[in-house]
Amino acid sequence: ISEKNLESTAAKIAMARIARSKLFDENFPMALDAVFRLARDYSDCTNKLVEFLMNSAATIKKINLELRVARGLKKLVKFHAQRKHDYEVVWCLLAASSFGIKWNKEDLGIESELPQPTTLAMLGLLNEKKLLEFRFSSLNWRSQVKAFGPMSHYWLPYYESVRRKWTGDKKMIASINANAVLKSMLAANVTFLEDTVLNAKHLDLKKRKFNPNKKLPFGWHSVIESDYE
Repeated sequence: ISEKNLESTAAKIAMARIARSKLFDENFPMALDAVFRLARDYSDCTNKLVEFLMNSAATIKKINLELRVARGLKKLVKFHAQRKHDYEVVWCLLAASSFGIKWNKEDLGIESELPQPTTLAMLGLLNEKKLLEFRFSSLNWRSQVKAFGPMSHYWLPYYESVRRKWTGDKKMIASINANAVLKSMLAANVTFLEDTVLNAKHLDLKKRKFNPNKKLPFGWHSVIESDYE
């Protein structure tokens, strides 16, 4: 095992121990800073940061740490977006949505390039939920995604833009219907974006489940493809 992998494993163990610890209001801010630092230095801990934040939402709101969480997530998103780290950005956007955090282009680190595929799909979903402070169309995504085509690495935002009516572009709609599989999914109203996860009250990575109301567990379905352990 490489030294880097050993460090990453140690970071994950530390994250798990913090999550299992009995944290009082007085020491919670220190734990919060620690998990953000671990996720920043070891990006494969990002999903565990999100789990901690979503499962600690009540405490975060109780002791007024929402602004600190928003700042931490926006720093991480900007850092990863500028490096085209799709996985990390989407996880952070998921956590932010559960706190109702809104985004502008500067927060997202968006410059002239099209966001990565899953990030773009997530932004479309956030736009539906009115969590973007800019016009989704201002990203000029439609022409670029259309040029890639429905079977490219941008297939997810391509399909969902038609399925969820983010666009009424006739050529894009025709391209989806020209593919037998995509046409069947569209007819069956299949979506790969799970709306309810944006308001989840509890997240369990080990069981791959999220719980929107802490009463009825739902299967974990989202735009995120993760290497769950």
